[in-house]
Amino acid sequence: MNTDKIVIPDTIRAGFQNRDDTYSGKLAYVIYQDDKGKWRKEASWQSWKDDKIKPQTMKNEPTSGFVLNRDVGGVRQSYGWDARIEKVRVYDPRGFEIEITIPNMLFILQECTSTKGKGLEGDFVYGWQGTSLILMPTTCKEYIESQTYTTLVSELKPLKIKELVPGCLYTNKGQEKLMYLGKMTFRNYTGKLPKIQHVFFDVAFLDANAKSEDDDSDYLLWRRYKACAGLVGKRLTETPAPEFPEVYEKLMKKTIFAANPVSLSLVPLSKEEKQKIKSSYSTRHNCLQPSFTEKNGVIYRYSCQTDDRCIFGPHIPYNDRKVDVYLQSIASIKPNEANLPEFVLEENKEIVTDQSSWTSRYSSNYSKYKFEYTGLTNDQLLDLKRNLVITYDNGLTRTRSY
Repeated sequence: MNTDKIVIPDTIRAGFQNRDDTYSGKLAYVIYQDDKGKWRKEASWQSWKDDKIKPQTMKNEPTSGFVLNRDVGGVRQSYGWDARIEKVRVYDPRGFEIEITIPNMLFILQECTSTKGKGLEGDFVYGWQGTSLILMPTTCKEYIESQTYTTLVSELKPLKIKELVPGCLYTNKGQEKLMYLGKMTFRNYTGKLPKIQHVFFDVAFLDANAKSEDDDSDYLLWRRYKACAGLVGKRLTETPAPEFPEVYEKLMKKTIFAANPVSLSLVPLSKEEKQKIKSSYSTRHNCLQPSFTEKNGVIYRYSCQTDDRCIFGPHIPYNDRKVDVYLQSIASIKPNEANLPEFVLEENKEIVTDQSSWTSRYSSNYSKYKFEYTGLTNDQLLDLKRNLVITYDNGLTRTRSY
């Protein structure tokens, strides 16, 4: 069981349902109060509990006397395909039972002993990992670590913008050490729609993702950026790190997300790329995926239609399929609302023969499209297909195949 980032709250509350298959006749749904006084998952707790049974509010103190009862859920106790997750019922000495996951039970048995007639030895507390309840023995090292994490989370608060200093280090709920890079134009994964954001970087990955020719480390870097205007966290340093200017320059050269696109170009598929598509040919995918092509100096994103669009239709051999192609969108670089360049796919107004009849690209009404190519074989379609290369002002490129 993963025991990272478990919160051990001070106060818990149990709501109940009457159940005949429990020791005490009551099954509990337990929630907790966070450091801001809010009861987590209260809405689902309210809808689950029986209002005729008074809830029980308790201090989450080390308690002994827990007993393993029985397993519930799972495929063996289901009559359908949508079986609920198998869990284990545990008796709480305060007069009710709870359900824990199988990994939680295995973790408990790894850390303490279950004696017949006496139950689990030692004291336990309730913890939460995200939204999942964890029954935790107080004798394990994870309990100490969780107490430290709970204290850390309680000390975190929303940071004010005036407290954000470029080059200083901060921490968040995930205990990541973040360097504040500053307020800048930052794009999402597609490279479109830049927004002015406060950007952070996880310093643990500063040197872990060196740019290479054959990987997509831009994406890995993006996974480590933290972009937000109200980071909930804690400031770790009072002055900027001495290496900040060097770090900033390095990061800006390694990511497209703070860069602007400057040009588009098309590259034919290599022999290996074509062979890979052919070898993985299926009725629904690969050759028929949208892609890019060029006509009269304009870059278009095209789409295809063929007679075997149905998922349950007959398989058509690779050499027998005939494909019709229409030029769906125009690819270009245009300024956005902030007058910054961005890559856009603009709808090609010429593709629809009858605008009023256009409902869906999956419609069987072929007459509504103005097809640029008809009756193509899959090989001819592969010869038409191009990869789109977007070049950014920091020298990086991103290749899109569709």
